[in-house]
Amino acid sequence: MAPTKPLVNQQISACYKITGIPKSSTVILTGSTHAQVCKQQWKSKRVFYVTPQSIENDLQNGICLSSEIVLLVVDEAHRATGHYSYTEVVRYL
Repeated sequence: MAPTKPLVNQQISACYKITGIPKSSTVILTGSTHAQVCKQQWKSKRVFYVTPQSIENDLQNGICLSSEIVLLVVDEAHRATGHYSYTEVVRYL
């Protein structure tokens, strides 16, 4: 989870070089991703690169089930204060 689309893209690039996770197992979900697409992707992919707002919305709307998230990596964690989406996502989990 990264706070902006450019940082999400930066995380993807770094992870592909380091982890060896196949691109076919991953997906980018941001605020511009349609809800139906998100719902399908949450069911079919393994690794998600998301903005805090997009995952918060998916958790709120039942598109993403918190019980199915086993690891959350928070980039720019110092932004996780108050009612920012980072903190709301953590509350859901």
